Parts: sequence; structure tokens; C-alpha cells
Amino acid sequence: MVAKVRVSTVKYMEKVYVNGTYYPFYPKIRQKDISSNTSDKFIDTLMISNLMLKGAGGDYDGDQVSVKAAWTQEANIELDKFIKSVSNYIDLGGVNIRVSTNEAVQALFSMTKILNEDKAKIQKPIFT
Repeated sequence: MVAKVRVSTVKYMEKVYVNGTYYPFYPKIRQKDISSNTSDKFIDTLMISNLMLKGAGGDYDGDQVSVKAAWTQEANIELDKFIKSVSNYIDLGGVNIRVSTNEAVQALFSMTKILNEDKAKIQKPIFT
């Protein structure tokens, strides 16, 4: 699966100019954060769109992925061409690999999931 990513290692970012260069996703770390426990400010997860799961052979059971980054200008130009090509959206059989059949399932799960701290708030039904 090939996709463009924006490397994000911090939870909060801001738009800044540093020495005349614009950075739209600059880490929001302050002087007071240095030499203190900042473990809650960093992230180590990868978020993939549900539309990409079929093409990657993924599902919802906590699969592990690794990311390989292309840093050269030539590699990024080649990546842009591939992302815009039809072969990025269909498999060898000509079937669309960007499907949204699991979107409803994921949404229903997220809306009906009961967290442990909320179990005490649930009332028994009036009618049996």
C-alpha cells in the first residue's frame, strides 16, 4: 500500500515561521516542557483510513504495520505519479480496493461501545 503521510510525532502542532521558513506542522513544545515529563505530548500510532484496509489486507483486530519512508526528491516524484494512477485504486483483477463497506460497522461500534467508567450510569430497562 502506497500513500503519502505527514509524519506526526506530537499531539499538538502549530503554524510557525522559523528563520523565514514556514512550517505548517511545527511541534508545539515550549521552553517550560524541556527537562520535564513530556511523554503525554508524543504519539506512536499510525492512523489509516478505513477505505485503505481492503487494499492493505487489513481488518479491525489490531494488526501491526511498519512504515518505510521515501526521502529523496526522485522517490517522491515517482510516488506522486503512482498515487494518481489507476493502479493505486484497483487490484490486478480490476476490482476497486478502496471500499467503504466497513465504515458503518466501525461507526456503530464506536457509537455503542460502553466504557468501563460509564457502566455504572446505565439504567435497567423499564419494561421487561
